[in-house]
Amino acid sequence: MSINEELNLKYKEMYNMNKTTENLERYVLSELYSPLEDYEKALDVLHSADMTIISKELMFLEVFLCYEYLWYDEKLHHSYFLPLLKKEFSTFSDEEKGLYYYLEALGHINKIKVASENEIISLLDKSIACNTPFVSNYLYRAKYSKDKRQKEFYIEKAYSNILRIIQVEELEKTPLDNIYKIQYYIDSEIKMLEMNEIKIGIWFPNRKKTFAKLLN
Repeated sequence: MSINEELNLKYKEMYNMNKTTENLERYVLSELYSPLEDYEKALDVLHSADMTIISKELMFLEVFLCYEYLWYDEKLHHSYFLPLLKKEFSTFSDEEKGLYYYLEALGHINKIKVASENEIISLLDKSIACNTPFVSNYLYRAKYSKDKRQKEFYIEKAYSNILRIIQVEELEKTPLDNIYKIQYYIDSEIKMLEMNEIKIGIWFPNRKKTFAKLLN
């Protein structure tokens, strides 16, 4: 049994015994990490939780899971929490607004014919205009840029926003206290502010040989 599988059982028990926001976050995150990677189960846990303990961050997470991993299923692709987040939009910080716009765009990107390309670009531009640390919004904006110079501009902006590049072997040394915090997941998996060398090779193939300069 892997460490995450052991922690999954532990966090599930902790949550069942004491239904707090922190315990819910840890339990849900443990469902997402390898070797479990059970996104549907994570959604089930979130959707069955008492709304009084569901944090704003967990709502953002639910939207991401629906749009990034469960886009293939019409029922699962529908986020229950996006309408709730929309109602709170006026109270959001710039960081939260940037995240909201990006996730809304992601829902259209992974669902054919829901919105026009111009609408997707508009949402990505709004996310970028919030001017908060973000990588994935720039990467998708590059994808929707037909002009070569514009595409290169967004790719460079995405690269410059990466806060940390780590080698694969370093991942095992990441403190567990960090991994099972919701903000860590948002920063590393949704905003992509932290990348390992494999992801650098995928998203920035021209930078593969020079990424070591940013290693901490």
